[in-house]
Amino acid sequence: ALQLLRVALQRNENPGTPSWCAVISACERCSEWENALQLLSAMFHCKIVPGTVPFNAGISACEKAAAWEKALQVFSEMYLSAADMETITFNAAISACET
Repeated sequence: ALQLLRVALQRNENPGTPSWCAVISACERCSEWENALQLLSAMFHCKIVPGTVPFNAGISACEKAAAWEKALQVFSEMYLSAADMETITFNAAISACET
């Protein structure tokens, strides 16, 4: 999934928000937290503001990797971007701090 997204970006194609969300979520499930965070950053670079799903996946990916500082950084970015924060957002951030 990550490779397909990269190919689309190299071809100057805009894969769309659902594709970004799917790839970030896949990175979370595969414990690829660094890739998930790079993709969140790339979304901003491509002038796409991440919504709730990609931010939550980024926080959860950091949680699974015991990278609590990064999880809180993503949480802060989410807050500053005015994305909708849900119960899952807060639970993931809290869980990241417990590791």
